[in-house]
Amino acid sequence: MSQTQANRQPQAATARRKRGNVVKVSVKGFGFIAPDSGASNYFVHCSQVRGGYEALEWAQTVEFDAVETDKGMQAVDVEVITRVEPEGTISR
Repeated sequence: MSQTQANRQPQAATARRKRGNVVKVSVKGFGFIAPDSGASNYFVHCSQVRGGYEALEWAQTVEFDAVETDKGMQAVDVEVITRVEPEGTISR
């Protein structure tokens, strides 16, 4: 394989998915996630939530990939790991 062909091969992702908690959800279709690492919050748009934006609620644990945009860090491919039940118990 030539060097040019090798450069065209897709690179495997080296970063692990991140975990965090939903700290804000807006009726306007966006929210914010506080990562477990303690870094700054990540913006999340409704189009990036698996199962639809309605699945995203305050205090849920989520897993996500992070990308840097011209407006800052954004969570993408967001998956809800734990849901907060109405009576205050947490379920998977």
